[in-house]
Amino acid sequence: MSRIFWAVVLGIFAIAAVVALARGQEAPPIDHYGPGHWYPEDCCSRVDCRPLSDSEVQLESTGFLLSDGALIVYGEERESLDGKYHRCDYSGKLRTSTVNGVQRPCFFAPGRES
Repeated sequence: MSRIFWAVVLGIFAIAAVVALARGQEAPPIDHYGPGHWYPEDCCSRVDCRPLSDSEVQLESTGFLLSDGALIVYGEERESLDGKYHRCDYSGKLRTSTVNGVQRPCFFAPGRES
């Protein structure tokens, strides 16, 4: 066989080896239900929850006023496990779920001092 043929074959193997090595270096996909994930499954379907900046939440006399106008009455919030504000949305609206038979918003806040 000709040298050109073997050069092409060797080139193909070289490219395949580089691609295989590069694929081994890819970062693993983020698993929202893996270690460190604490959103309850009834609030978050892997894409619905996100952290909020402090500027998106105002503390009012009756509750938490969110930047979109939603008011979460004190006592309806859920505990944030990382000390930051979070919300879960579905179709652009604050998601809710049932906790102990009561419908509660999927809004998470750090603990408040009394």
